[in-house]
Amino acid sequence: MGLPCPLFQQQHWRLSSRYLGVFETVRIRQSGYPVRRTFRKMAEHCLQLFRGSRAEAMAQLESDPRGLCKTLLTEALGEVTAEQEEGQAPAWQLGTTKAFLRQGKLEEVEAAIAARLRAGAIMLQKIFKGRRARKQYQEKLSQLMLLQVWFAMMRIRRRRRKAAIVVEKNARRFMYVG
Repeated sequence: MGLPCPLFQQQHWRLSSRYLGVFETVRIRQSGYPVRRTFRKMAEHCLQLFRGSRAEAMAQLESDPRGLCKTLLTEALGEVTAEQEEGQAPAWQLGTTKAFLRQGKLEEVEAAIAARLRAGAIMLQKIFKGRRARKQYQEKLSQLMLLQVWFAMMRIRRRRRKAAIVVEKNARRFMYVG
Protein backbone atom coordinates (compact mmCIF):
# COMPACT_ATOMS: atom_id res chain seq x y z
CA MET A 1 0.00 0.00 0.00
CA GLY A 2 2.49 2.62 1.09
CA LEU A 3 6.14 2.84 1.64
CA PRO A 4 7.39 1.90 5.07
CA CYS A 5 8.30 4.86 7.28
CA PRO A 6 12.07 5.24 7.46
CA LEU A 7 13.60 5.08 10.88
CA PHE A 8 14.54 8.27 12.64
CA GLN A 9 18.21 8.98 12.07
CA GLN A 10 19.68 11.50 14.44
CA GLN A 11 22.69 12.24 12.26
CA HIS A 12 20.45 12.86 9.24
CA TRP A 13 18.15 15.12 11.30
CA ARG A 14 21.11 17.12 12.67
CA LEU A 15 22.58 17.70 9.19
CA SER A 16 19.18 18.64 7.76
CA SER A 17 18.49 21.05 10.60
CA ARG A 18 21.90 22.68 10.21
CA TYR A 19 21.41 22.97 6.44
CA LEU A 20 17.97 24.55 6.86
CA GLY A 21 19.30 27.04 9.43
CA VAL A 22 17.20 25.85 12.34
CA PHE A 23 20.11 25.97 14.80
CA GLU A 24 21.10 29.45 13.72
CA THR A 25 17.50 30.64 14.04
CA VAL A 26 17.21 29.19 17.54
CA ARG A 27 20.56 30.72 18.57
CA ILE A 28 19.54 34.14 17.23
CA ARG A 29 16.16 34.01 18.96
CA GLN A 30 17.74 32.96 22.25
CA SER A 31 20.19 35.86 22.04
CA GLY A 32 17.20 38.23 21.94
CA TYR A 33 16.69 39.00 18.25
CA PRO A 34 13.31 37.48 17.38
CA VAL A 35 12.71 39.76 14.37
CA ARG A 36 14.83 38.94 11.35
CA ARG A 37 14.27 40.10 7.81
CA THR A 38 16.31 40.26 4.66
CA PHE A 39 17.85 43.62 3.88
CA ARG A 40 15.55 44.12 0.92
CA LYS A 41 12.36 43.38 2.89
CA MET A 42 13.45 45.54 5.84
CA ALA A 43 14.43 48.42 3.55
CA GLU A 44 11.14 48.18 1.64
CA HIS A 45 9.29 48.16 4.97
CA CYS A 46 11.16 51.23 6.26
CA LEU A 47 11.31 53.15 2.97
CA GLN A 48 9.09 55.92 4.39
CA LEU A 49 11.98 56.94 6.66
CA PHE A 50 14.34 57.68 3.76
CA ARG A 51 15.38 61.33 3.59
CA GLY A 52 15.55 62.01 -0.11
CA SER A 53 13.66 61.30 -3.27
CA ARG A 54 11.89 58.05 -3.97
CA ALA A 55 14.07 57.51 -7.06
CA GLU A 56 17.25 57.78 -4.96
CA ALA A 57 15.84 55.27 -2.47
CA MET A 58 14.91 52.78 -5.18
CA ALA A 59 18.34 53.15 -6.83
CA GLN A 60 20.08 52.53 -3.51
CA LEU A 61 17.76 49.59 -2.81
CA GLU A 62 18.86 48.00 -6.07
CA SER A 63 22.57 48.75 -5.67
CA ASP A 64 23.17 48.51 -1.89
CA PRO A 65 20.23 47.12 0.14
CA ARG A 66 22.46 46.55 3.19
CA GLY A 67 23.59 50.18 3.27
CA LEU A 68 20.04 51.44 2.79
CA CYS A 69 18.82 49.13 5.56
CA LYS A 70 21.55 50.42 7.89
CA THR A 71 20.63 54.05 7.07
CA LEU A 72 16.93 53.46 7.68
CA LEU A 73 17.41 51.54 10.93
CA THR A 74 19.80 54.22 12.19
CA GLU A 75 17.13 56.80 11.35
CA ALA A 76 14.46 54.85 13.24
CA LEU A 77 16.34 53.34 16.18
CA GLY A 78 19.55 55.31 16.48
CA GLU A 79 23.18 54.33 16.11
CA VAL A 80 24.21 50.83 17.21
CA THR A 81 27.45 51.88 18.96
CA ALA A 82 25.71 54.25 21.39
CA GLU A 83 23.93 51.37 23.14
CA GLN A 84 27.02 49.15 23.19
CA GLU A 85 28.96 51.79 25.12
CA GLU A 86 26.40 51.62 27.93
CA GLY A 87 27.00 47.88 28.33
CA GLN A 88 23.73 46.80 26.74
CA ALA A 89 23.32 44.64 23.68
CA PRO A 90 22.51 46.64 20.55
CA ALA A 91 18.90 47.13 19.54
CA TRP A 92 19.62 45.89 16.05
CA GLN A 93 22.36 44.18 14.12
CA LEU A 94 23.10 43.50 10.50
CA GLY A 95 24.12 40.02 9.50
CA THR A 96 25.39 38.79 6.18
CA THR A 97 21.99 38.70 4.51
CA LYS A 98 19.50 39.77 7.21
CA ALA A 99 18.75 42.54 9.69
CA PHE A 100 18.03 41.43 13.25
CA LEU A 101 15.93 43.46 15.69
CA ARG A 102 15.47 43.01 19.43
CA GLN A 103 12.07 42.40 20.98
CA GLY A 104 9.90 45.53 20.75
CA LYS A 105 12.16 47.37 18.31
CA LEU A 106 9.97 46.60 15.32
CA GLU A 107 7.19 48.49 17.11
CA GLU A 108 9.56 51.45 17.48
CA VAL A 109 10.28 51.30 13.76
CA GLU A 110 6.52 51.21 13.11
CA ALA A 111 6.07 54.22 15.40
CA ALA A 112 8.79 56.14 13.55
CA ILE A 113 7.13 55.34 10.22
CA ALA A 114 3.73 56.39 11.59
CA ALA A 115 5.23 59.64 12.91
CA ARG A 116 6.79 60.38 9.51
CA LEU A 117 3.52 59.65 7.71
CA ARG A 118 1.60 61.76 10.23
CA ALA A 119 4.02 64.66 9.70
CA GLY A 120 3.57 64.33 5.94
CA ALA A 121 -0.22 64.31 6.29
CA ILE A 122 -0.08 67.40 8.48
CA MET A 123 2.12 69.14 5.91
CA LEU A 124 -0.34 68.28 3.12
CA GLN A 125 -3.25 69.56 5.21
CA LYS A 126 -1.32 72.75 5.94
CA ILE A 127 -0.64 73.34 2.25
CA PHE A 128 -4.23 72.59 1.28
CA LYS A 129 -5.67 74.85 3.99
CA GLY A 130 -3.25 77.63 3.03
CA ARG A 131 -4.26 77.44 -0.64
CA ARG A 132 -7.93 77.41 0.29
CA ALA A 133 -7.49 80.44 2.58
CA ARG A 134 -5.56 82.32 -0.14
CA LYS A 135 -8.29 81.54 -2.67
CA GLN A 136 -11.02 82.73 -0.30
CA TYR A 137 -9.00 85.88 0.45
CA GLN A 138 -8.58 86.60 -3.27
CA GLU A 139 -12.31 86.12 -3.85
CA LYS A 140 -13.21 88.46 -0.96
CA LEU A 141 -10.64 90.97 -2.17
CA SER A 142 -12.08 90.96 -5.71
CA GLN A 143 -15.61 91.36 -4.28
CA LEU A 144 -14.41 94.25 -2.12
CA MET A 145 -12.75 95.90 -5.12
CA LEU A 146 -15.97 95.55 -7.11
CA LEU A 147 -17.91 97.12 -4.24
CA GLN A 148 -15.43 99.99 -4.00
CA VAL A 149 -15.66 100.57 -7.76
CA TRP A 150 -19.46 100.62 -7.54
CA PHE A 151 -19.41 103.17 -4.68
CA ALA A 152 -16.88 105.33 -6.52
CA MET A 153 -19.07 105.20 -9.62
CA MET A 154 -22.14 106.21 -7.59
CA ARG A 155 -20.18 109.08 -6.00
CA ILE A 156 -19.07 110.30 -9.44
CA ARG A 157 -22.64 110.06 -10.76
CA ARG A 158 -23.89 112.06 -7.76
CA ARG A 159 -21.24 114.74 -8.36
CA ARG A 160 -22.07 114.90 -12.06
CA ARG A 161 -25.76 115.19 -11.25
CA LYS A 162 -25.04 118.07 -8.83
CA ALA A 163 -22.75 119.70 -11.39
CA ALA A 164 -25.39 119.30 -14.08
CA ILE A 165 -27.97 120.91 -11.78
CA VAL A 166 -25.64 123.85 -11.09
CA VAL A 167 -24.95 124.28 -14.82
CA GLU A 168 -28.68 124.10 -15.64
CA LYS A 169 -29.50 126.59 -12.86
CA ASN A 170 -26.96 129.10 -14.13
CA ALA A 171 -28.02 128.51 -17.73
CA ARG A 172 -31.68 129.14 -16.83
CA ARG A 173 -30.77 132.26 -14.87
CA PHE A 174 -29.10 133.74 -17.89
CA MET A 175 -31.91 132.63 -20.23
CA TYR A 176 -34.71 134.34 -18.34
CA VAL A 177 -32.87 137.58 -17.68
CA GLY A 178 -34.31 139.33 -20.44
